[in-house]
Amino acid sequence: MALGNQRGEADEYEWVRLADLPAPRAARAPAETATAPAGNGPGTDGSGTGPRSRSRGRSRSGGPGAGTPAPTTVRAPAPVAVQDDEEGDPGPLAAALTGWVEANPVWHEGVGDRVLLVDLDNLRAGAVRWRARMGLVVALARSADHVVISGQHAAVERAVPFLAEFGRVAQPVPDGADLADFVLLEGARAVPAERRQVVVLSNDGIFAELADRGPVTVLSPGADALSDRLFDAARVVIDLMTLERTLGRA
Repeated sequence: MALGNQRGEADEYEWVRLADLPAPRAARAPAETATAPAGNGPGTDGSGTGPRSRSRGRSRSGGPGAGTPAPTTVRAPAPVAVQDDEEGDPGPLAAALTGWVEANPVWHEGVGDRVLLVDLDNLRAGAVRWRARMGLVVALARSADHVVISGQHAAVERAVPFLAEFGRVAQPVPDGADLADFVLLEGARAVPAERRQVVVLSNDGIFAELADRGPVTVLSPGADALSDRLFDAARVVIDLMTLERTLGRA
């Protein structure tokens, strides 16, 4: 109370004891990949050890959710040494990435047409890791029924020589937010919902809406930047950066 029985500035505030406040929330942790579930879904073969994939029903911290199947480990090729610069050879890492995907399929058996969406604007990396990622894109595209690849003009121009027969389907867009995403979404929507599954190489939350029409598997270029919305909507999330570091010590 101020002098003269007038209300002072301090009287306008609600006062609380610090001890009564709840503990602060922990900062959002990067989506370190969690153990893949048992069964016939993506990321499972039931043998060996290696980078792990997150399945729906598991939190980012890897704790099991309600009804989550018992986890199983997955197999990966032996690590390879990587020199991630213009002089480095992307071959060993590319072979390790494609070998891991062959051992731990990202597609669901018997679900429907396989749709691969590749956001080239999200796939930036060091020279060797970027070229290995292009090799992974080609391997995934050859196992898909429908392939949609898009990015800004510079990203497409850089990628086309490394995309083999799929370079011709890469669609450039002008600079601008989400323009490539819209091209990818349109390609996915062109496949009937009742017989579609999607594997998307991107971190962008806009692709979460595809989960309403079939299972979505995310190969995140780096899960520390992965949209919470996309993480929550995906059936499986695989952290590509963690995979690369595990396989190639990149």
